[in-house]
Amino acid sequence: MAELLNRLSIRELRLVLIGLAAIVVAGLAFGQRVPRAKAMVAAQDAVDVLEAAAQDDDQLKQLLAEENTTLEGLRHRLYGDMANLPVRQVEAYIIGRLDADQFDVGLP
Repeated sequence: MAELLNRLSIRELRLVLIGLAAIVVAGLAFGQRVPRAKAMVAAQDAVDVLEAAAQDDDQLKQLLAEENTTLEGLRHRLYGDMANLPVRQVEAYIIGRLDADQFDVGLP
C-alpha cells in the first residue's frame, strides 16, 4: 500500500479521494431514497385498492344486501315467532309457550 502511495502523485491521490467521496455520497443519497420510494409504492398500492373499492361500490352494496337478507332468514329460523320482540317480551313469550306446552301435553 505504501508503495502504491509513493507512486501516485498528489494530483492522482486527490482524484482518488474525490472519487471515493463521490461514491460515499452517492451511496448515502441512494440509501435515503430507497425507503422513500418503497413508501411511495406502498402508498400508491393503497390508493389503487381504495379506488377499486370505490368503483365496486354498487357490487358491495348488493353483496351487503344479500348478506343482510341471509342474516334475517337465519335470525328468523333461530328465534322463530319471537325474532322481532324486545328482550323482556321474549322472556314472557318463552314462559307463555312453556306454560301452553305443559297444559297441551297434560303434565301436572
